[in-house]
Amino acid sequence: MLGDYEVVTKLRSGGMADLYLAKREGPGGFARHVAIKVVHPRLARDRSFIDMFLDEARLAASISHPNVVHIEDLGQQGGTYYLVMEYLHGTTLAQVLMKLYAAGRRLAPAAAVSLVADAAAGLHAAHQARGPDGQLLHVVHRDVSPQNLFLTNEGEMKVIDFGIAKASGRLHKTQGNALKGKMPYMPPEQFTGADIDHRADLYALGVVLWEMLTLERLFQAKDDFSLIQEVRAGPRCAPSALVPRISPALDAVVMGALAGDPNGRPASGRDLRQLLLEAEPEARAIERIDLAGMLFALIPDELASQAQAMGRPSLARPRIDAFETEATPLQCLDRLTVPHHQDFDDDEATIVDSSGLYGVAVPAPMLAPGLVAPPTRSVRTRHEAKPAAQPASSLSDNTPPPPWAAPAPQPAYAPQPAYAPQPAYAPQPAYAPPASDVSGGFTPPPSGVSGSFAPAPSGGVAGAYAPHPSGGGVSGAFSPPPLAPISDPKPSLLLLILAPLALLTLLALVAIYVLVLR
Repeated sequence: MLGDYEVVTKLRSGGMADLYLAKREGPGGFARHVAIKVVHPRLARDRSFIDMFLDEARLAASISHPNVVHIEDLGQQGGTYYLVMEYLHGTTLAQVLMKLYAAGRRLAPAAAVSLVADAAAGLHAAHQARGPDGQLLHVVHRDVSPQNLFLTNEGEMKVIDFGIAKASGRLHKTQGNALKGKMPYMPPEQFTGADIDHRADLYALGVVLWEMLTLERLFQAKDDFSLIQEVRAGPRCAPSALVPRISPALDAVVMGALAGDPNGRPASGRDLRQLLLEAEPEARAIERIDLAGMLFALIPDELASQAQAMGRPSLARPRIDAFETEATPLQCLDRLTVPHHQDFDDDEATIVDSSGLYGVAVPAPMLAPGLVAPPTRSVRTRHEAKPAAQPASSLSDNTPPPPWAAPAPQPAYAPQPAYAPQPAYAPQPAYAPPASDVSGGFTPPPSGVSGSFAPAPSGGVAGAYAPHPSGGGVSGAFSPPPLAPISDPKPSLLLLILAPLALLTLLALVAIYVLVLR
């Protein structure tokens, strides 16, 4: 038990807290399931972390909106803090994209816009949150990403996890210029140490939408430094460069959200939502039951497992009767998604598939009957014929995808290969020396640049070098110039004269030394 809540099962464990499914019961058969985040005991005495935890509770509790996770309670038991939240039956947007990619499909533009428009509404509510004194808290989520956008079994999109949000009146203060969040979703100004505002969240949401439309990573650098350079350079292309049927109007909204200058982005989450719905009017017609049906088609086993843990088997299937529709989950999936890369014609740009977009292998997806995830994927260029579009219920083994996985926080610089010791020096055969020492020398280029050098015409050093695997230094065999051999030395006349004189001088010195001692 945690306070008045009975723990049912552990949902998952993180580096700082565990998440549990719990239930609260009351008179007259009242029962309500909740999710409880419990701080790890090893962090319970870390004042800085506890301040962050309390900040998250206060901030989230000050936000009331259907598209933001609701905070119900904050408690402490036995020196351990816990946070009680509404239980969300569903999965993250990252998992949805991963399942779609594994099935060789992507969201239709209208479906992607519908989800992001709801997320923008939730963020706007967070940005407008006010404290007890009625003053704006100036909340900035700072971690808007597919992992922190949640799609429920009722088709609702919710913003979750305000653990590192920035706001007025926080107990915990970020030290120095420390970066918080996931680097691929940070705006350029955050890397310069400049103060950020709510428009940083709109930029991150623009990155999310770009990736939802294209099913590719916007920034693909392999290390932190290269990633920062990519972000500061701006988006590599508009979504329509990879998915040509995206409208110019939607392109303009996405690229506006990704503007490097915060003043070039929409002024608020409400403005972004309005711009998106105007650019893609079909998004207004998408209903929650359609999104819920798509979710049940993608992760039926996971939803059934969650429903079983709650003791509510009815949650293992969509609430079709409540929405007065007879659409099946597969029909919803077919309506809201399209085969990935179906849009490319012979006169369009070559598409190069990027395997393993997030560098994480995805296990065989748990899809509803009729959805097959083949093991391999063919890549088509502009010179190949466009395959016919297939409905979701008829995917075959001929349209496999590479894995889609959600990005974890950007890792530190990748460790470099160990330095390989240079091979032992091999003596070179003697050669006749030139008239002078090594001539023509060379100036090696900067480390990490491969090339070759050659001696001057009069002789010198010949050889080659290659960059070290770690990107610096020089590895491989290097042949230094052999020493010039000495051949047939002839004693000179001066040497013959000076040698006896030196001997006589030495003898005279010895004789003087002996006489002095006597």
